[in-house]
Amino acid sequence: NGVVGVALRGGDYYDREAGIVRHDILARIDTVSDIAGAVASAVNSEELAASKRDEMVAEMEGYIASVAARHWFDGTYRVLNEASIVDQSGEIKRPDRVLIAPDGSRVIVIDYKFGQPHASHRRQVSQYVSLLRGMGYPSVEGWLWYLAGEEVVKVS
Repeated sequence: NGVVGVALRGGDYYDREAGIVRHDILARIDTVSDIAGAVASAVNSEELAASKRDEMVAEMEGYIASVAARHWFDGTYRVLNEASIVDQSGEIKRPDRVLIAPDGSRVIVIDYKFGQPHASHRRQVSQYVSLLRGMGYPSVEGWLWYLAGEEVVKVS
């Protein structure tokens, strides 16, 4: 069928469609307490088979636990999932997750990836960082989160 698999923990493989489902579930999660509801929503919309519910909840819990020390999912920040940003040319950019400190002094932009690292990913996040700085946020950090490999990469 031409679909290329991507390695996950434990040697499992999934295709691009499964990565999109995981991405959509993450877009529904503001804090760790939203995991079960986000997965249930994916089941209700038939994006995910009901038989995979518990497995997906555990997977999402694992992903989020792996970045717990970064405070990305604990309510520390105001969360904007899939928020649209219009650049100077009128093109819409949509970072996966933007976190804003309560006082606005710090912004973190995170892009989720389920495949292998690629130079285009860094360029993409750098664009997001530049756009947010251009909006007047003084301190903006960019991160790539490769979930399948449990790798978090800072983009300067």
